[in-house]
Amino acid sequence: RLPRKLRNTKLCAPRPFPDDGTNDVLVTEYVTGVLLAHYIEMSASDPEQVEAWCLENNMEPRRVGRKLYRSFMRQLFEDSLSHGDPHPGNVFWMEGNQVGFIDFGSVGFLSGARRQEIVRLIFAIANGQIDKVADLLLDWAGNPLVDRAQLGMDLDELIAEFSGPALAGIDFAAIFVRVFGLLRDYRLVLPPDLAILLRTLLTAEGFVRSLAPDYNIAEETKPIVMQLFAERFSIGAARDHLAKVRSGLLD
Repeated sequence: RLPRKLRNTKLCAPRPFPDDGTNDVLVTEYVTGVLLAHYIEMSASDPEQVEAWCLENNMEPRRVGRKLYRSFMRQLFEDSLSHGDPHPGNVFWMEGNQVGFIDFGSVGFLSGARRQEIVRLIFAIANGQIDKVADLLLDWAGNPLVDRAQLGMDLDELIAEFSGPALAGIDFAAIFVRVFGLLRDYRLVLPPDLAILLRTLLTAEGFVRSLAPDYNIAEETKPIVMQLFAERFSIGAARDHLAKVRSGLLD
């Protein structure tokens, strides 16, 4: 399903040929291009050569970075199906600034209920609701016994980091790095779907930073936040909530 969804959004995902393979060998369409892992490695060791290659072949790193980030966000928050192992060795930079994904052995799924929990988390952080953030994190971890008072103090410090930006200006990856880091500090187990979510978000940000260091990730996520909040509130409740949400989004 995921390769088909990627192809529908004009990204390359090699088609399999099951009749030509075996239980031990997977045969797929041949993909040509440059592995992003090689590009990142060469950018660090010989940036002048990489720049010359980009100019000679009309390759646009910023355009590819934007395309990759949008694809990861779409996979996570629109399709609810995401590549489960999106490291640079599984992504090709192809002719015409096209992007190709390979190796779909691991695929992440984000349920509608989980999406709503993520919205609740972001909303609670943006509004400084420490108890609601704590309740949600402990629920994710199976409600173990922890030092609730200390957790509250740590969350207060975390929330202070995100109290300045407008709601849609909060960086998804930054939130989850801090939140999931806190879970690890308390030795709380992260559900598998959220572990894949975190890995994908971190990978997406890493891709963008390596291809376009000045790319505005927070600006790119604004439409996604708007969509998630639109799903969160019913039409009947929207009048009460969306005015507050939009004022936070657009300030």
